[in-house]
Amino acid sequence: MQKKHLPICEGGDRFQLRCRNCTWGALVRLGLLATTQAAEFLPEGFWPVPLPNGGHATWAKGMDPARLAFLQRIGAQPIPTMRPFQGRHYEGWLAPGASGKPIGFVECEDLGNALYIFDASDFTWTATAAKSKWDILHEKPANFVGRVMHTGDWQHRVLDLLARL
Repeated sequence: MQKKHLPICEGGDRFQLRCRNCTWGALVRLGLLATTQAAEFLPEGFWPVPLPNGGHATWAKGMDPARLAFLQRIGAQPIPTMRPFQGRHYEGWLAPGASGKPIGFVECEDLGNALYIFDASDFTWTATAAKSKWDILHEKPANFVGRVMHTGDWQHRVLDLLARL
């Protein structure tokens, strides 16, 4: 009996050119696509909050689980964490862009935080996401695509961005 070669997306060794799941599977096998989160994404760091009275800023309190539900609806897959992190918790997610290029999302359910988007085809994106928000916004690394504030029709802005990538 002849051995049947299965595509990568079905656990085999054959790469199917137009299959997104085969592309993702090949990237994972080559170690070019992160499948676990070893470091905390967007750890707390310096963030200037200029107030005229010299006081402290107050952040919105509460959670918005619809943020992670939106990522699931667009087909994003969560990146499992290797250890629990303290304080606020940004989660890593992966989804394909319109071209099939992997896109990394770093999202937090806590109100007052934005969605950060990275080019996950650059295997160093998780190291970039492990920097503070301030550092990322000021260094503007090449694999940082942008951030989306959760205001107005933010879901359509994310979908428009995915259509361009």
